Amino acid sequence: MQRQLDWFKKQLFGPKSEKQVFDLPGQDSLFASDDAPVPVQPPKNEKRTVKAYQRGTGKKQRDDDCLNDTGLRFTADVPVEVVEHLPPELTGPEADQYEVIGSKTTFRLAQRASSYVVLKCERPVFRRKGSDKPITTPAPFNVLDNSLADVSLLAGLLVDKFQ
Repeated sequence: MQRQLDWFKKQLFGPKSEKQVFDLPGQDSLFASDDAPVPVQPPKNEKRTVKAYQRGTGKKQRDDDCLNDTGLRFTADVPVEVVEHLPPELTGPEADQYEVIGSKTTFRLAQRASSYVVLKCERPVFRRKGSDKPITTPAPFNVLDNSLADVSLLAGLLVDKFQ
């Protein structure tokens, strides 16, 4: 029995199971300068053309029941509140110096007392008369960048989670 145990110990912990470092005397001169392989150089007159292109991302395919192109999907029973953000340029004393040329719309999902509502924030795009440079009103601040959730929805989710 002792002999079998010694044999198993030798198999597990003996020289067969461990890496051995061999000291090879010719290791530092493995390839002599005459025997060293020479890398093959491609011919220098061979040219290839590479097309330059720019890769973009495709627009997501949205269903017909989407409220907008960002993907909010709600039925008619969810109310939509329109919030207009007018910049001080359009409400100040020099308001007649500007003309509105369009508007940008941002949708956010908000939570009211036991119900949800979609906030449709409309921001005018305008320019000063005599100038071609359009001015866009910045989007309202959002806690999470590129999120459709309003602060009221996030706060409501946290309250509901810990009650």
